[in-house]
Amino acid sequence: MNRLNALWRAWEALRTDETTGLANWWNSYADPSRAFLFYGTEPFQGCTPLEHKPADKPLPLVPAPDGLYSGL
Repeated sequence: MNRLNALWRAWEALRTDETTGLANWWNSYADPSRAFLFYGTEPFQGCTPLEHKPADKPLPLVPAPDGLYSGL
């Protein structure tokens, strides 16, 4: 999750740079992150733009703390 958050923050910081912002984002952030997330044993292993094939294990799920949604 931290990797995706960092990727989004880098996008927000670089998207308004009309010179090399987007190229910098792709080369320095998106491509290396994609390589990490989609290969090996990482969360999106096996996924492609056309098909969702997650790794054998599901993503971790942490239950919400008791009382988090009370009072809504």
